Amino acid sequence: MGSRGRARGRVGVFGCFLVPMLLLGGRSPGLAEEPFQYDLRLLTMNVYGSDEIEECECAERGERVGDYLAQVSPPYDVAALQEFFGNADFGWYTCESYLYDAAKSTGRYPDDTYTELFTPTGEWWELELDGGIGSFSLHPIEEDHEYEWDEQADGWEPLQGLLLTRVPMPVCGLTVDVYNIHVLARGADGCDLDCQLGQVEELREQIALKSWATGNPVVVMGDFNIYGHRKDGEFLEEYLLLLAALGYPQDVWLSAHPDDPGYTSNCKENITCQCAYSDYTSQERIDYIFVIDDPELTTSPYELRVADPSEVNLIKLKTAGGRDASDHYGLEARLEVRGYPTVWTATDAADGGEGTPGDPFDSINAAASAACVEGRVMMGAGTYSESVVLDMPIRLESSGGLARIVGE
Repeated sequence: MGSRGRARGRVGVFGCFLVPMLLLGGRSPGLAEEPFQYDLRLLTMNVYGSDEIEECECAERGERVGDYLAQVSPPYDVAALQEFFGNADFGWYTCESYLYDAAKSTGRYPDDTYTELFTPTGEWWELELDGGIGSFSLHPIEEDHEYEWDEQADGWEPLQGLLLTRVPMPVCGLTVDVYNIHVLARGADGCDLDCQLGQVEELREQIALKSWATGNPVVVMGDFNIYGHRKDGEFLEEYLLLLAALGYPQDVWLSAHPDDPGYTSNCKENITCQCAYSDYTSQERIDYIFVIDDPELTTSPYELRVADPSEVNLIKLKTAGGRDASDHYGLEARLEVRGYPTVWTATDAADGGEGTPGDPFDSINAAASAACVEGRVMMGAGTYSESVVLDMPIRLESSGGLARIVGE
């Protein structure tokens, strides 16, 4: 679980207890909010990193996005980019170096532990091109996983899929799983709605596989190419199917602005969109930030919520010459994280567990030594035969059934 900062101060010695709910520091549900932990700041943006059309000024646009990432205050904990293609495969028509160099210019991202770029990674012997999914993190990335969709775009095109970055935040016990995704577009990529929803199902499978057992909060953001705006006052069926596939997550934009269409692709106003698609005039909401709540996908003890709607915004960057920095607008959000940092135990756990729901500690003392101040130990049902010494405030709770501590 990584190192944990703990303040020490003896609280008490526990010998023999039955634990139907709380041993220490408890409260009745609903009487007060759970404690504030962190303000999580996020950005997702499809940066249209292609220079196929010279008039669309890829270099200037890329540099503008990079400057923004390097200088925005307060900074984003994680910025998820799509269509940020690398020169290794697309050197003849990308602007990767302009964005990358500008983003690195202030030292905010000092080395490669703060970035994971150009995914999914293509296999050269299969003549695959690296993808354009990349994430910049304000904090060192603990772990990352990439995944490519079963179905890819027609022709010789960069791979598309998802990137998971697991990022510890600078508070005790809080690590966030951030999924950065790019679903294939209809028409141009040879995909249709069934194909797109199939990729959303692949995303769901990956979340269940990679995140459920960790206890980490799960955020999904990126370019879904599925329309989330209303038509004649009603949401389109495809958006409802998207929500259903992800277990009805919190749509951050709608939480903040339920009556604003929030078009992230707006060819009526965005001149770079008009440059890239000269005959395209539609307005669409296709980029999202979702907070996953489905218990089949997450065991997180935290609540992530919009605290201030004014801090959920479309980011409409322009170059010095007045061109939009991409054919998409970015989407930013500040989410308030509330809850108790939590470790888990089980009487039948393997020795040396990590304290997660999928790999719990095998003793209360092991959990207590790893817990955060004012944190929580979720005790699996059964009898723990040990003398428990708690030398700081910790909540002990039964996670199901009856937990019993018998002092030796």
